[in-house]
Amino acid sequence: MLRVEEYISQMKKKEKLDEFNLKNHAQNMASVISYVMEYFNNYLNPETYNYDEIKTQELIDKIVKEVETTFPKSKDFIVEYYKAHKIRLDRTFKKYVKEFEYIDLFYTDEDFNYIVDKFCLEPKMKNSDIELFKDKLFIMAKEIKNLITEKPLMVDLKHLDGNLIKWINETYREYKVNLYAFASSITDEYYDKYVEYKKSAYYDQYIYVNNYNHRYNDDPFCIDDIYENNKHRPFLKDKKGELEMLMMHDWVFYIVQDSEYWNEYVNLCVSTGRVQNVRSVNRLLPVINNGVLYPEDVRSNTIFLESKDGLLKSKPEEKYILRISYKDSKDDIWKDENLFNNLINNLHITFKNYGSPEVLELLSPVSTDSFTEEEFLMIYGNLEKSMKKYRNMKIGIVNGAKSDRRKFKYMMESIEDIEKVLNKIIEFKYKLKLVVDINLLIGWQNRGNNLEGIFEQLLQVRNSIIGVHFSDKLISTSASNGKRNGDHFYLNQCEYPEFSNLLKELSILFNDNQCRYFVPEKIEKPLELEELIDNLLIGGFSFEYQGE
Repeated sequence: MLRVEEYISQMKKKEKLDEFNLKNHAQNMASVISYVMEYFNNYLNPETYNYDEIKTQELIDKIVKEVETTFPKSKDFIVEYYKAHKIRLDRTFKKYVKEFEYIDLFYTDEDFNYIVDKFCLEPKMKNSDIELFKDKLFIMAKEIKNLITEKPLMVDLKHLDGNLIKWINETYREYKVNLYAFASSITDEYYDKYVEYKKSAYYDQYIYVNNYNHRYNDDPFCIDDIYENNKHRPFLKDKKGELEMLMMHDWVFYIVQDSEYWNEYVNLCVSTGRVQNVRSVNRLLPVINNGVLYPEDVRSNTIFLESKDGLLKSKPEEKYILRISYKDSKDDIWKDENLFNNLINNLHITFKNYGSPEVLELLSPVSTDSFTEEEFLMIYGNLEKSMKKYRNMKIGIVNGAKSDRRKFKYMMESIEDIEKVLNKIIEFKYKLKLVVDINLLIGWQNRGNNLEGIFEQLLQVRNSIIGVHFSDKLISTSASNGKRNGDHFYLNQCEYPEFSNLLKELSILFNDNQCRYFVPEKIEKPLELEELIDNLLIGGFSFEYQGE
């Protein structure tokens, strides 16, 4: 039965009434009035009118409209079951399925039959003959699972190892299972249980308080039970640590804002064998400098040596990195042809006698009006050409120290200088790489000035960096349990280490899977080096050993 407005519309179409035809204004008005009278006097017959039936039909029409796109295979069943029992399965059964434990991991017929069997035993479905429609519910359960399963979003996975992302995407393609959504559903439960939002007397604002200690936890988020209950699923077999890593990623980045723990956590999982297909991040190859040895748990068989003329007095007992230093800070080797040729000859003698180094370090030349980047690289090209036979040796250029007191300026002092030289290297198609002396770059006296800006620019040239030198008391940690993120403040009941700004920026800069060598500078005692190593480990760095 039509509503009055629907009846009028139907009659208008039938009689082709044009209400915008002003010449027939009076006639149109009379026609519409006659439609209304006809509707109430004849069409809407009180003897045949049933209010309950009309309201029921209206509700059924509404149900059909809601389910025809979301339940294309089950819409008729949903409607007929509602007519018979006044139960909206599109709501009742959908809510039941969504709240079913581990539903995000379901994909087999056995899974969906299990849901149907459990649903039919629900007290609220008693005496509803629902068990007669298990085949219909099975189809509907599959539709609900497809409806609630979204494709993984890359923006949510940006800090994860490439192999983890591949695993997530392949699982979704093959099984229509979103592993990251499942991980998030678990951490959401922990958020509801352990995170409070309350007024703080200390900060004079509402804060989020985390009461769950996720760091160094042997069984975070009860992963043991979760894995035990689901290890039969092919995409989770031998992936307990990887699944845990998805949960920890969601927890530290999106719930409690403890992203500083992530790199350390990844490296701990890799080093303890908790995960199989994940690589360490912030990988450093430790190099011994000035005979100061690393702690026992950090192995190194590479030493750092310097020479002003390319010659060595004795054979290195370990693998080595060789820096060509300047005499009295003068870069004559780049501006005196005889000295330059003599350097190349001496390097050949050294490499013949002792083997080539892992890396040949060159210091930045001094820049003058007559000695530009182009002039330097044209001369350097002769050195690279002469070193071609040492295929395993890399060549890197080190930035110089920035100072306002000197009369001269190194060609590579600022980050802008570095970018300029690197662009020229690319233009010349040389293999010359970058070695960054962090302390010289940021300045010993001006470490807090524009630190973030410098590292943002360094990040753009990260792939060119093969080694790093630094030693700084600012590479440290301190106890902290609070952190601000935007307008919100997050507080952990447990005190976690807080990074210095420099350590934080270094961790971001080298947060990839590339291994770079590390040379400690200005360190004289093993205890000083041990303290630096401990801070780097907490900062998410890992140390690798280069075998024989």
